[in-house]
Amino acid sequence: MTRYRAVSASLQANAFCREVLASGEVFLIEHELRGSVTWPLADDRHACPVWSSRRRIVAMLEGPLARPGLVISRHSWDEFRDEITPRLAADGLLVGLNWSGPRARGYNLEPSDAIARVEAFDASRNLDEDTDNNGRLAG
Repeated sequence: MTRYRAVSASLQANAFCREVLASGEVFLIEHELRGSVTWPLADDRHACPVWSSRRRIVAMLEGPLARPGLVISRHSWDEFRDEITPRLAADGLLVGLNWSGPRARGYNLEPSDAIARVEAFDASRNLDEDTDNNGRLAG
């Protein structure tokens, strides 16, 4: 069971990177009156979950994260990276990547690590585009 959850979380984190880079946007949950919403984690920390598609966040709001007054907040990747993650870091919050499943679980990373993961995914994708089938630089 633990292996399945780890693989699933890894797949969701990779999907997060791929979809964010393709669309240039992320989706967060806010309360219509109180603004930002975070969830407590087992280690006495809190996370701000973020999703890479509207479809993914709707599934969570119609399922395990359903609460009165919650709304979807769409942000550009640039805004999330440059404005939102510094605030999350200052508040000691983690970033939850594409939480999924009946218990709404996934990778929870420090904000800087979440940004670094997307940037590393982008760099590896660009490297793949610059190499031939044998891993040599094309050119």
